Amino acid sequence: MPPSENLTIYGLVKQAVDRVDLVFIGVPRLLHGDGKSEATKDLVTFEATEVFKGGKTSQVSVHSGVDTTGMSSCGYLFEVGKKYLVFANHYGNFLSVAACSFTAPIEKSEVALRFLRKEPPHPEDLLTPTQIQRNEKGRILRAVRRSDGVDLHDPKIYIWDDSDSSYGKEAWFTRPEKDGSFESYFLSPGTYRITAVDTSYGPTRWVGCYALHPDDNIPGKVDVMAGRDYRWVDIVLREQKVYLIEGVVRSGDGSPLPFEHVEIRAAMAPNEMFPFLDFIQPHADGKFYIPRVPVGRAHLKTYVS
Repeated sequence: MPPSENLTIYGLVKQAVDRVDLVFIGVPRLLHGDGKSEATKDLVTFEATEVFKGGKTSQVSVHSGVDTTGMSSCGYLFEVGKKYLVFANHYGNFLSVAACSFTAPIEKSEVALRFLRKEPPHPEDLLTPTQIQRNEKGRILRAVRRSDGVDLHDPKIYIWDDSDSSYGKEAWFTRPEKDGSFESYFLSPGTYRITAVDTSYGPTRWVGCYALHPDDNIPGKVDVMAGRDYRWVDIVLREQKVYLIEGVVRSGDGSPLPFEHVEIRAAMAPNEMFPFLDFIQPHADGKFYIPRVPVGRAHLKTYVS
């Protein structure tokens, strides 16, 4: 059997069908079994409307891996009254949703249904997932280097979605190769900002961003288009001093705080070259220390969980 990464979507559906005991279309009518037994707390009872593999039946009970208080790593969350295509396996006397299968709402199961109903595949069904991503998304490639020519120590490339002007969302990041070359995963079409940091010990670190001109410190934006690679990103890192922020968290009315549930989020202003992000938990007396903060305007927010 060829490696899964070389299989088309149609081939992956066939592989999934071959590996499971039961494939059916069903509508959940009852979640969590009887709501009392530990053995049935993740049991979903379906009204089966069409069975493609396994015994013909009008009602199927399947363990979903999702109960009233938690979810397993392979669990699937169903909703009562919604129609699903379900892939399941027998484990002893019970059925469980197959891990990493094509179980999905019926409206997202077009490819699998074409295979199961022996309908002709659409052209995109005969592409691999990588080919589909390549057609629908783009990548950013190039290199990062220090202005003094010294080898990178522990670099990270951050790619920020420019649709969020606050850059409050966590950035996607990658680590470049030893020579500084890097490539992103496939990114949805849109505009992105790229920054980099090379952490090191001592009073400085090295930061930089993609700029439209080599001598600019003004961040340039990269327009990612479907089916294309953006190969002109060259980031030069320059030395930047870092500082320590220290302080105390306390309640406004003097009452004690549950410091085991308190967290401080530190972020630089969006227009800074590199938005510093860190999460700090105060000590038992409320004191906190945020190391290696760059020059600029830092924003601190306190959260109590």
